[in-house]
Amino acid sequence: MPPEGAAGAGAPFAQERTVTPILNISCYKFVPLPDAQALRGALHAQALAADLKGTILLAEEGINFFLAGSAQAVRGFVDALRTDARFADLQPKESWSAQVPFRKMLVKVKHEIIRMDRPAIVPSAGRAPAVDAPTLRRWLARLHEDINLTSVFVTHDQEEAMEVADRIVVMNKGVIEQIGSPGDVYENPASDFVYHFLGDSNRLHLGEDQHLLFRPHEVSLSRHELEDHHAAEVRDIRPLGATTRVTLKVEGQSELIEAEVVKDHDSLIGLARGETLFFKPKVWQKA
Repeated sequence: MPPEGAAGAGAPFAQERTVTPILNISCYKFVPLPDAQALRGALHAQALAADLKGTILLAEEGINFFLAGSAQAVRGFVDALRTDARFADLQPKESWSAQVPFRKMLVKVKHEIIRMDRPAIVPSAGRAPAVDAPTLRRWLARLHEDINLTSVFVTHDQEEAMEVADRIVVMNKGVIEQIGSPGDVYENPASDFVYHFLGDSNRLHLGEDQHLLFRPHEVSLSRHELEDHHAAEVRDIRPLGATTRVTLKVEGQSELIEAEVVKDHDSLIGLARGETLFFKPKVWQKA
């Protein structure tokens, strides 16, 4: 007998094994649930019947859940949840895996679905007023001066991080990409990910898997052909107040190039879509 996965003389190839992808979802909603205890049993039974694994947290303030299983079972469970008017607008986030990441199916009733230990806070009543980055920076600076406090602030907002922090840690899928001051991280990115993450960027392909990375404001524009400048077709001209953004199409490249110059720049006088401009990155990173 040939080994498993091999084929003997005249025998058909062994049938390939297919991996059924597992759908993982996460979702929460702040909504009054005075019947949280009663919901626990019903949701647990439904999840077990669908062969789901994960955790559902219920509280008088709402629901929070992480579930995994076949796509049909997971989406069917969510559809059933939505028949309750309180959950009609649930929009779970989805991801896929080769295996179920949970061992059990748990449904728990807690005091809070996201622990804050602040009984006076009622999340379903609405969110608190937002604080802009400059104000937050002043608050943190005052706290640091008054009580010598070092704070860790987690955000997905790049501009907010640059505005608030004295030192930035850029992470990608749980891995640290770079640590440094806002200026150092912005001017000397350690990887393509950091470069793109910290602001708008362009990529100019040079062939042989090489490209230049540069930002829209780091571009020299000219109506005339100059040394080291690249020809491009003007696709869009967008006034942005004190500056104007010009979108360019380079022949042989699908990615568009965006350039930002002052609104009265010489290259913009009488410029129209379809015309040719010549551009050169002022500051660039070769990769």
